[in-house]
Amino acid sequence: MLPEPTPSSQVCYASQYVTGEELEFDTCTKCTCLHNIAFCSVSLCPPLLCSSPIYDSSLCCPICPPK
Repeated sequence: MLPEPTPSSQVCYASQYVTGEELEFDTCTKCTCLHNIAFCSVSLCPPLLCSSPIYDSSLCCPICPPK
């Protein structure tokens, strides 16, 4: 689930990115450049129903181990 994108400070300014280009800074942060401003959304992780979640660097959110 991604919240409404908000402007970010000068990520796209004076760089190789063009309007409409999409950026991914990490597995949780997605941005789109619009007229030299990056509009970014950060994924919100749902609450987990387990006591020992698994943190995988390839995933944005931790997961519960299989039962």
